Amino acid sequence: MKLFGFAIHGVRAQRLGAELRGQLVDLEAAYAARGAARGFSEGALKTLPGDLLAFLRLGQPAWQAAREALTFMRGRPAVPVGQQLTHAFEEVTLQPPLAQSGKIFCVSDWSSLPTDAGTSSWAGACKVSSAVIGPGMAIKYPATAGSCSLSTRPALAAVIGSRPDDLTLKDESTPAAQDSGGFAAGFTLLQDVAVSDPEGGPVDPIWARNYDTFCPLGPALLTPDELNDPACARIRLLVNGQVQHEVPLDGLLRGLGVAFSRLRSRMSLQPGDIIAIWMGRSQLLKVGDIVRLEVDAIGVLENAVVQD
Repeated sequence: MKLFGFAIHGVRAQRLGAELRGQLVDLEAAYAARGAARGFSEGALKTLPGDLLAFLRLGQPAWQAAREALTFMRGRPAVPVGQQLTHAFEEVTLQPPLAQSGKIFCVSDWSSLPTDAGTSSWAGACKVSSAVIGPGMAIKYPATAGSCSLSTRPALAAVIGSRPDDLTLKDESTPAAQDSGGFAAGFTLLQDVAVSDPEGGPVDPIWARNYDTFCPLGPALLTPDELNDPACARIRLLVNGQVQHEVPLDGLLRGLGVAFSRLRSRMSLQPGDIIAIWMGRSQLLKVGDIVRLEVDAIGVLENAVVQD
């Protein structure tokens, strides 16, 4: 399943959609139409929320309802005049798939570290959900940043779907511990944008990474079952059309599993929390740049850098 946050042109409220035959199915509306046509089974949800965070917190009943809505739509049902259950992508504005997330962790690949490595070797950072923007939205270089340099560290992100308390924490040396599919609702792309002192001076790590617009996220949430052959898939960063960095996806997926295990051993994690693993070094940006992060199966996260 490939999930999108979207807004209908002229309407501010965000909706939750899933791609089907090149169209965007409004899951909330489609599930309501299915219920009106066929009724609801005992114990089933009567409505689906229009945002991904509420959806994830409902757990398996929400996923089952979404599958039923898509099965219903595959039958090309007749709907009342004026009721629209699907949209062309050109008709909507894509939003971040998870506009209101929980905690956001950005980390290096801890899978290369020994399991007894001290926490001082765990490079990472935290971002706030107010910094999140979606595809096509502008990264704003803040006027208050003075002479600071602007950069991004592109990342593959896993959105937690299962309640970690219900998962068995495994030894990190086992393949199962390196499989991020066990805890991830799905995968998306993230740009960890930050400002820094070009002379190497200290910059407060909280505000440096958390200006508004400093966390592009999207374009979609791809469920683990849809990520075919990750050993052959690659993630690419382009700036102004030029490839700056490209790495295989499978190593990042293993790193996400290890990061989840280590974070979970020290704090509570909940559905809607995000763990993002950096794909490499920081890339300097300037006003006017177009930065693009892409994985074929997930899609393209593209944002322009503008002066605030």
